[in-house]
Amino acid sequence: MKKTAKNYYTILIIMLFTVILYCNCAFALPVLNFSDINSGPNKGNTDGIGDGAIVTIWGNNLGSNQGTSKIFVGEVEATSVYYWKNADGSLPGGPADLQTYHQMQEIAFSIPEGANDGNNTIMVRVNNINSNTIPFTVRSGNIYFIKPTGNDSTGNGSWSRPWLSLNNVFSGGNGKLSPGDVVYAVGVNSTEGIKIGGDGQVAGTELMPISMIAYPNNSVSVSGSGGDSSVINNWYPSNRNNAFINISKMKITCYGNDGESPHGISVFPGNRIVGVEITGPSVYGGYGGAITGTAGVPDGGVYLGIYIHDYGYQSKIEGKNNYSYTYSDDDDTWTSPPYDGIGDSCTNCTSADRFQHLYYISNRTTTLKDAYEIGWNYLVNNPILHGIHIYDMGDAAGWNGTMKIHHNVVKNQRGGAIDISYPATCPVEIHDNIVIYDTDTKLQGVPFRILGNGNTKIYNNTIYGWNIASHINSSSDDFKNNIMVDRNGIKYFSNEPSQYSNNLFYSESSASPSLPSFFSSDNGDVNSNPLFVDKSNSDYSLGNSSLAKNSGTESTIEIAPRDFFGNDRASKSQISIGAINHVIDSPINLRVFQ
Repeated sequence: MKKTAKNYYTILIIMLFTVILYCNCAFALPVLNFSDINSGPNKGNTDGIGDGAIVTIWGNNLGSNQGTSKIFVGEVEATSVYYWKNADGSLPGGPADLQTYHQMQEIAFSIPEGANDGNNTIMVRVNNINSNTIPFTVRSGNIYFIKPTGNDSTGNGSWSRPWLSLNNVFSGGNGKLSPGDVVYAVGVNSTEGIKIGGDGQVAGTELMPISMIAYPNNSVSVSGSGGDSSVINNWYPSNRNNAFINISKMKITCYGNDGESPHGISVFPGNRIVGVEITGPSVYGGYGGAITGTAGVPDGGVYLGIYIHDYGYQSKIEGKNNYSYTYSDDDDTWTSPPYDGIGDSCTNCTSADRFQHLYYISNRTTTLKDAYEIGWNYLVNNPILHGIHIYDMGDAAGWNGTMKIHHNVVKNQRGGAIDISYPATCPVEIHDNIVIYDTDTKLQGVPFRILGNGNTKIYNNTIYGWNIASHINSSSDDFKNNIMVDRNGIKYFSNEPSQYSNNLFYSESSASPSLPSFFSSDNGDVNSNPLFVDKSNSDYSLGNSSLAKNSGTESTIEIAPRDFFGNDRASKSQISIGAINHVIDSPINLRVFQ
């Protein structure tokens, strides 16, 4: 009897191990994606809770509450946790919705005083499983607070004697800020915008940036309108050399009228903008953007976890165009009204209408500027033209380094979702993005519009629907492991990439377009329904029977090592087509704390 029982349990264990190894359910390894600041002090916090700077991190599979989970800075546990929650845009967290599609969680905690000075890492342990690490440098700097009860004249910026106004603190002329300082706004709102450097230069350094952050469990709303100004404005002096400013978890509302050029945030050289919300329901026309930088101002920037929605006065756009035309391109002139890409000219609209975008990043100088990283954004229902729009004049020097656009969701964007125009020879990496056009209106959109002579790698993206075919025209562009699903009977490309393999093409329309001329099953291409699990509920992962599963090429791993949910592709035995990898972790890949 004992021998029989022993054999029974042995068989049961073997069966359980087999199920774990080969089932289609994935181990939920905790993944850290990014933090709002990547350096700060480990002391000087006077709020009575934490020791040092309050840092917010975002990741996947971290749990909707802390429970028994822990967070570490180096080898030191951070015990002052302000919140641990789903990143759904609600308090006590920041306003960015990174839950609907990205399924992220958000944690705010204080750097412990025991953390060693210098280079460290942040790591989370969930269910005794260690996450990957992200870098953090412990360094000197002051921690200040702004409250509605504060006083700019008699306060000293401490928790008990706070300052009152963001505008005053960041004016520059009063000398309140030094490189490395972190300012937390506790429930402070502004309807006048913020002029960074209103009276004098405000500048951190690469190693000692200046930060403006919403304090946990507080909504910090900033709004402004009109002219050529921004809600958060790089103001002083005339060459706008304020630099290395971090902005985190603030809500920004931009207002504007015809012909004006309002902006949400004007860029700073070396800035880091994370977890903010931007909206502009009355913006229409003008040279501007929700995030904008032109001429010689842009010089490196990191834009992570930004939520931009309802940017553009849609009812006005409907009234002017009656949806009989909504352009994607202009007609290669700077003065005449644009065209719809089909041949019908625009009536009752102005040429300025086409120069307002979500991201408007442009280097128009003869000097190389540092490239940008734009990742984990959620850009949804924006009637203004073009989403991630990087545009250089033909004689501009271009960018130093690699332009990185990854892990974004762009949904129902007027014009181009990702629009890269004339980036000289700068390498561009576009990977693990989900682009969706599922509206039944005539709002036209194109997933990719890639012009110029750049070296563009377009890997592991999931595209669902479009109203204008993608245009990819560089001889060095590379298009691999992408899913493209047509909804409206419109061809996949108006101009095709030059290098390609392992892509899935499918049409839901009865007027199915012809497959791209390069399509070849011998080259790993697939013509089949990708069988998304539940796209009506924002789930674009692959069903068990999808032919996109395990059908990708591993040649993309160096540029796209982690899928949309942060799963490590390099540890998988197979690579799937699309932004969301299907292959599971095996037990030997678990990072278990012993």
